[in-house]
Amino acid sequence: MGIFRQSGSPHQTGLAMIGARAGDSVIILGAGDPDFCAEIARVTGLNGQTLVADPSPEVQARLEDAGGRAGSLVESLVTPLHRLPADLPPFDVAIVTGALADVPEAERTGLVRSAVGALRPGGRLILVDGQRRSGLLAGLRGGAAPLPESDIRRLMETTGIRAVRALAIVDGIAYWEGRH
Repeated sequence: MGIFRQSGSPHQTGLAMIGARAGDSVIILGAGDPDFCAEIARVTGLNGQTLVADPSPEVQARLEDAGGRAGSLVESLVTPLHRLPADLPPFDVAIVTGALADVPEAERTGLVRSAVGALRPGGRLILVDGQRRSGLLAGLRGGAAPLPESDIRRLMETTGIRAVRALAIVDGIAYWEGRH
């Protein structure tokens, strides 16, 4: 019977928007959802790299657990997000996740500038902005709404990103992409 169908991964939309491929090197700034990070690592595989930078030392254990459940290798780095180590290799994709509206504007610019600095020339920056809202009462729930398009474009363009485009807004989360 098809009444109780198993739904896809809750991260299916995010994975499609990010578009990481096997062998890609990906850096994620902020480990708000370790399971999402582990799913990205599952896509990049053993020939790629998924590094999660987060200022919290407690995040490493959560990432290892999530990686174990997903069958993926997730590397972690405890560091301030606005000041990544200079000796990191360049990445194909940099992802900034979280509710950007909750981050003061000066810190937001530093965060995105740090992500851009981790990219190889031609690399892609993905902003995943907002908090998931789904279900019947989604419209009544609080939570940070995504930043307006003009703010996102200005933020990305002032940090050296070009060809900025909105990918989608799904369940209260906006996905943006730009090229370095």
